[in-house]
Amino acid sequence: MDPARFALYAGEYLDPYNVGKMTVTTDGKDVFVDLPALEQLQIPYNPKLQCYVRDNCLFTFTQGGVQQLPVTFIFDDADTKVEYIRARPFVAKRVEAAPDAGNPPPPPPPEARLDIGSWVRAARSQSHSPVRWFLR
Repeated sequence: MDPARFALYAGEYLDPYNVGKMTVTTDGKDVFVDLPALEQLQIPYNPKLQCYVRDNCLFTFTQGGVQQLPVTFIFDDADTKVEYIRARPFVAKRVEAAPDAGNPPPPPPPEARLDIGSWVRAARSQSHSPVRWFLR
């Protein structure tokens, strides 16, 4: 893990279907996320990502127990700018500016919780699953 790469992750992202606006920042040694929609819904999460390998981190939220969600920063073809943040329940695209107040992102789904339980159970049941090592 090269902390110098963290500056490339910083920016504004938007997932209009699930988590809404995401702001990613760094202090040079750690990466942080701010998710106003989760805060508004009182879904507790740790703003500090646990980066464990190049361009991959764990996002921890604590609704219904501690759960960690792998997230990946996906770069453009030139490997110079992050275009997306990808996780199982969402994909956020980099935006140049925060969405304006006149066009806010749609609200999250009616079930106000980030629940990856069914995904975890399915991944554990698949012997060929690439995330099997992480879920044990």
